Amino acid sequence: MAHAVPGARSPAAVTPDDVLRVAKAYLKESNRTLGEFIPTKAPDRSEFPRAPTDAETFKTFKGGASVSEGEVFDPSPKNIESRLTRAPAFQRRGRWCCLPKKTRGGTVTASFIARFGR
Repeated sequence: MAHAVPGARSPAAVTPDDVLRVAKAYLKESNRTLGEFIPTKAPDRSEFPRAPTDAETFKTFKGGASVSEGEVFDPSPKNIESRLTRAPAFQRRGRWCCLPKKTRGGTVTASFIARFGR
């Protein structure tokens, strides 16, 4: 008989000792939460408002200003090399280059890593 869990034994092969061993390992008193249900004739329940539908939520939505879409960029080495602006070495210790590109929304995110020392 196939089981959902590989290596699992048939339920008929589980012994009382197996159940006790697993219960001692996982059912600890410090992990216990106890709840008690006391039925009443007139329960006092909290009422929650109905959640609005998507149509109700967005019926008055007005989007923000539109942003520029940027450009479709060809990441081929030939295209990148043709667009690079290279600067001369900075006091013989560093170099930089710039790759002009139209970005979505006209924004730029830059990352810069500077390593000093020998």
